[in-house]
Amino acid sequence: KINKKNIDLIASTDINVPKIVLGDPLRIKQILNNLISNAIKFTERGYIIIKTTIEVETDNNYTLAIAVTDTGMGIAKSDQTKLFNAFNQADTSITRRFGGTGLGLVICKKLAEVM
Repeated sequence: KINKKNIDLIASTDINVPKIVLGDPLRIKQILNNLISNAIKFTERGYIIIKTTIEVETDNNYTLAIAVTDTGMGIAKSDQTKLFNAFNQADTSITRRFGGTGLGLVICKKLAEVM
């Protein structure tokens, strides 16, 4: 999909992110797949950036943060609170145009919370 849309995929990992992290590799992969698929779906051209950072660090405990940024259409500030509600998409006209169930981001959030 990404090649057909002329989108650049850029990965960026902060230097302080360890090479090995504790977590369920299948769930991490599912989260990444959902976030990247969402970005591809709503981006016609431009770029998608996947940035990995350490958000909280104390001794040997830390939180790995993965942010996906794109040049897609964006989401109105007033609709951003709806993003993590099951079966609820920010804009129903977008649902008709792009399809989807509205579960992708909800699944990502729940999987991340469980880990």
